[in-house]
Amino acid sequence: MKALQITDYKGPETMKYQETENPRVQKKDILIKVDYSGVGLIDVIFSRGFGQLPLPATPGLEVSGTVIEVGKEVTDFQIGDSVAGLTINTLKGFSERVSLHEDYVVKVPEHLELDQAAAALTNTSAALILLKEIVNFPVGGSVLVYGPTGGLGSQIGQAAKLLGAKRVLAAAGNETKRQKALKLGYDAAYLREEFFTASEEKCDLIVDPVGGENRKNNLLRLNAYGTLAIVGNASQKERADIDPDILWLNNINLTGFNFGGYCSQNIKKVKDYLVWALELIANEQIKLPKLHTVPIDNAVQALLELETGAISGKLLLKHF
Repeated sequence: MKALQITDYKGPETMKYQETENPRVQKKDILIKVDYSGVGLIDVIFSRGFGQLPLPATPGLEVSGTVIEVGKEVTDFQIGDSVAGLTINTLKGFSERVSLHEDYVVKVPEHLELDQAAAALTNTSAALILLKEIVNFPVGGSVLVYGPTGGLGSQIGQAAKLLGAKRVLAAAGNETKRQKALKLGYDAAYLREEFFTASEEKCDLIVDPVGGENRKNNLLRLNAYGTLAIVGNASQKERADIDPDILWLNNINLTGFNFGGYCSQNIKKVKDYLVWALELIANEQIKLPKLHTVPIDNAVQALLELETGAISGKLLLKHF
């Protein structure tokens, strides 16, 4: 079996598509022949040494494909089922085959393509969990989303609308992405660095997967009892110092959300969200961003483009 692996911490440039061990199937496991692997910026960050994964390491948080073997105690899946699976806690998603506990696997609706399933599994479900379980979601209120056209941001904006936000704003990294955000249904879209001069609007929820100095400034753009939700650090810039007195004096909240950690602690609940996410995509209640699909043995250039921001949307690796 082959997998795309991190062999040192020098980045995507030195990742190798090479032979590795076949996965083992335990009694509650499902073996999936992978058609598509979803890619997140975190996979690139891993290749730069974040987390210091033991080498060689196979990244990848989500897959879709076909069941080719089931453990002896698995009853809800059978060989030939089209499925999507979260590899977020085991990684190894950039592999030809993955073995996952049945709790991390869901069936793909008949009217949903496998590439769409791989693209939706992590980001759409994470957006729904963030808004339903983690923050005090402002039904009838306003939401500002950084990275609004990326895999996660594009889903947060639409999910917020679906769940009852009155106004959803975007803070984009460049003009092209700002225009794309408007096409995704945001009520207004600003350039990230100009938001604080172009608008005086305050929000009930600000979602930031980007990081940098704007985090500190965002606290001053929250309404009373509003929340700044930190869901990533895509910029990998130096952390902003946040004065806790700002939270205290303005009656505002600061929270973090790590989807992988949440999955490891609440997988039974997460599985319901995985099913819901795929149904929303299948029924076109939430739209995926543009999908960029490349063969896995030709993935290095695409990973570098994802790192620089040249790819906006969702990157998928194809195994056939």
